[in-house]
Amino acid sequence: MENLSDPKKPIKAINLLSRNVSSIKQVQPVFKRIKLDDRALANVVVMLILVAITVALSATFVQVSQSTSEKMMVSGVQPASVIVRGSQVTVSNPTALSINLSRLTLLVDGNLTEIHDDNNNGVWEPFEPISFSIDDRNGDGIITIALYFDGEEMFHVTYIKPVELERDRQYPQLSVNHSASNGIVTLDIESSDDIVVASLQIFMGDRSGEHIYKSEGLIDEKDIPELMKEIRNFRETGVKGHTILKYSNVHKSVEIPANSINFTQAKYVIVKVRDITGKTSSRVLTAEELLPDTPPTVSITAPSTVWTTGSNAEVSYSVYTADERGVVEVCVDVDGSIINCTYPNNFSVSFTNSINLHLGVHILNATAKDTSGKTAMDSVTVEVRRDNPPSVHIIQPNEGEVFYVSSSSHYTVTVKATASDDRGVKKVEFYVDCIMAGEDSHPPYQMDVDLSPGKHTIEAVAVDIEDQTARDSVNVTVRDNPPTVSVTAPTNVTTGKVPKM
Repeated sequence: MENLSDPKKPIKAINLLSRNVSSIKQVQPVFKRIKLDDRALANVVVMLILVAITVALSATFVQVSQSTSEKMMVSGVQPASVIVRGSQVTVSNPTALSINLSRLTLLVDGNLTEIHDDNNNGVWEPFEPISFSIDDRNGDGIITIALYFDGEEMFHVTYIKPVELERDRQYPQLSVNHSASNGIVTLDIESSDDIVVASLQIFMGDRSGEHIYKSEGLIDEKDIPELMKEIRNFRETGVKGHTILKYSNVHKSVEIPANSINFTQAKYVIVKVRDITGKTSSRVLTAEELLPDTPPTVSITAPSTVWTTGSNAEVSYSVYTADERGVVEVCVDVDGSIINCTYPNNFSVSFTNSINLHLGVHILNATAKDTSGKTAMDSVTVEVRRDNPPSVHIIQPNEGEVFYVSSSSHYTVTVKATASDDRGVKKVEFYVDCIMAGEDSHPPYQMDVDLSPGKHTIEAVAVDIEDQTARDSVNVTVRDNPPTVSVTAPTNVTTGKVPKM
């Protein structure tokens, strides 16, 4: 490894994807005084300078802590070039943005550090390099660096000289599990060390080389003084304090967008952990390992049976497809004829649509294609059936039946009906002289109606689940009761001769 402390020996330029550097540890956002259009500019500056510092110090110092104002979300930033000569760091501006350097304040160990642009006009112009100095100004083996934009702190990072410990002979242990879902690769990282796991770095690699994706110190800044005290005590006594034990095991989850992994250039990811003495362990994960090139998943759903009262029906269907490398095409066909194609170029796609189908059995297919050309298909069978109208029959009262009423002004008749349908009867409605008297939703279908003297038409209307109807009616009459005649006679009669008149 080249010695960064030798000012006569320049380090070769390193390509960095600065848009991918972020911090796992988050603090409350401090953009209160930064205009919305300045936020992207602030993010660009933070990431470019933060990556440059990481490159400058990683060989001779161990990063132990870092905090940023918020997770950086800038996209479209081109790789930057960083050159390190001793304590002097030079980084070029890979963007089309011009940045006024008067808006930046860089502190190293609490001291103001000047930032110089190449043409000395105070503006960091596109593709122009700037330079600044990073060194241990207090001579205590600890470097703290803070960057401010318009007076607001954007990041604060701490590096220390690797600690010399004869008792520490073990390299940190590293375990990396990974999973992928909805276009995100998640690295589940666990590391342990006999002393302290100090930092985590993730690199992206391809045929053109490696670049930093993430660099993070794992120690809370407020714990650093106590940790250094315990390390000095451990050097003398071999006894580990609670702060050492606190950072001897770490667990982190890191999310990487799948579209940042280039499969066409044999890309890979390197996970590195470093202990407090500078010992490093790493794990290499290939792109194929992180995102196996498997066919996409696809599903299509639709009702198995659709009823219609005519000769065709509108059928709704839903499609869902996903692929960890990306879905580029989704087509739907009916009975072999394509009816719809979309080209989403996304990791997951879902949509709902409809098609008009005639009576009969039909097969709907959904076919998805991923970025590597692999396809998958799912099918669903739909039958369009005719829905026949219901039938209904009044079984009580009978047609022409006459009812007599005496003292009351009305006569109560119980109306009963039978109804049937090929899919089911929703209800039976009862009418008297075209006026609805009520309904019954459960067989036996019946209800009581009050009829005044006179002629009446009673009607039963069956309604099926498609609101098709059928009717039956009877005519009845309600009359007053006829007069009654009674004959009376004496109870005792004496027979004898009736005298002539």
